[in-house]
Amino acid sequence: MSRVCLVLLLICPGLAISTEKLSMATSNGPPYMIQSSGSGLDIDIPREALRRAGYELTIRYMPLARARVEVQSRRIDLTAPFFTEGAEGLYLSEPHVMYRPTAFSLASRNLKVNSLQDLKGLRVQTFQGASSYFGQEYVEMTALSLTYEERPDMSRLVLALASGRTDIVVLDYNIFSYFWNRAIGENQKVQLRTHPIFPPVAAVVAFNNAEIRDKYNNGLRAMIRDGTHLKLTNRHIESLPVLK
Repeated sequence: MSRVCLVLLLICPGLAISTEKLSMATSNGPPYMIQSSGSGLDIDIPREALRRAGYELTIRYMPLARARVEVQSRRIDLTAPFFTEGAEGLYLSEPHVMYRPTAFSLASRNLKVNSLQDLKGLRVQTFQGASSYFGQEYVEMTALSLTYEERPDMSRLVLALASGRTDIVVLDYNIFSYFWNRAIGENQKVQLRTHPIFPPVAAVVAFNNAEIRDKYNNGLRAMIRDGTHLKLTNRHIESLPVLK
């Protein structure tokens, strides 16, 4: 190492001589993934944790089901959010955010949905890849629903519900709130019902390299200790409009 580099490291111990670039696949689901601004909890937290480990993150947007395949095929280095345990060829990080999967219906339908069993015989739409996230009982429900559709564009789900093209939308509460207020809001006098039939789900980052995963975990723990993680969480969640 040159004398100049050594002096720089002594003055600025956090300064990296070179930064390795990593690619991360994610989708568009504010407040967790905001494609328009390149930010959100599932982007800002991994970006900062990896920056502390000496990596620079580039973002590619795609459906989450495809993102998993891209990482497993080693065409992309990591993906977030990720929810499935035991994925072949993937190394999962410690959790960085909690999701609130929720079933939504129109109040005018007066649907009684208190469990997964109550979704049977209904038209259900959700995000792409959902059938691999919620367990075997959920998979069995999808086979018995009147129609079941997983859509790559989550913003379209609120329109499908408002227009009556589906009976139920299954989506994270905060993502649904974001899209609903922008697409519907007070423009239409549509009343919603929420059915919290799913437990909270911890989101992690999936890597195809265990060493990088371990470095990420170290950066994430440091963010939690110094309060950076909490500041990022509050910034994105508190800015959400109230679901109308």
